[in-house]
Amino acid sequence: MPSFFPELGKDLLNQSLRNFFTGWGTIHFVILLYSLLLRALGLLAPRYRS
Repeated sequence: MPSFFPELGKDLLNQSLRNFFTGWGTIHFVILLYSLLLRALGLLAPRYRS
């Protein structure tokens, strides 16, 4: 029984870390896509760039 709780805690920690990193990766991917889109728009229509 005592050896069960550390394993459970480690699994929960790994799960939360994995969820955090996948969410962080998704946010970075969206930011990268958005910046690329803005750069493409700036190259296509430089007169709209402030």
